Amino acid sequence: GGELRLAGGKLDSQVVNIAGGVLSGNGEIFAGTGPIEGVVRNLDGLIAPDGLLTITGDLSNLEDGTIQLDLFAGGNDRIDVSRNAFLGGTLEVSLDPNFSPVVGQQFTLFSFGDFASLDFANTLLPAGFNWNLFVDGGTDSVILEAVSTAAIPGDFDGNGFVDHQDLATWEAGYGPGGYSGLDFLLWQQNLGAGTPPTLASAVPEPSTVLMLLSAVVVLRGRMRRD
Repeated sequence: GGELRLAGGKLDSQVVNIAGGVLSGNGEIFAGTGPIEGVVRNLDGLIAPDGLLTITGDLSNLEDGTIQLDLFAGGNDRIDVSRNAFLGGTLEVSLDPNFSPVVGQQFTLFSFGDFASLDFANTLLPAGFNWNLFVDGGTDSVILEAVSTAAIPGDFDGNGFVDHQDLATWEAGYGPGGYSGLDFLLWQQNLGAGTPPTLASAVPEPSTVLMLLSAVVVLRGRMRRD
């Protein structure tokens, strides 16, 4: 039990076993004795770095161990391992509330010096996207990529946000071979889900506004003369 939190420093230990406790923070762990490198072994605890956690030695996340990482604007939590990374157990990845990745964006979650086994039994990844988690042998890293946005039930117009425009789409397509009452319930249950389209896309450019105003003035002038 308990928590070991690094704050940019360095920890030297022959072996680090996490049994029901928490390893958090950022910094460096040297596991081993002298030139002989050891292992950081997560038996049934939690590894939750805050930024970059560097392990000189091996990392072994076992069946009942959990690793938590956050994605945020400008980067993500990450674990760099000098030798081997045995990645089992559970991986939990969360999104910062003020950050939304773009499709195709990649995040390096782990790097390794020699070998990595990607054997997570459970991967809990952020909703709203389809993700690809893979080992990149060219860069000796484990990468999480946002492959595509996931469909949101009730988002009938496919703009990533469930709103009243989707209700209009449902009404237009309701009937045999189209939308059903069940689809309406999905819309009702998910109203407000997703990310609203940016206001910029709905606000005309200043030049466009001036053109519209000019058109109104000209139109009014013509109507008066008529």
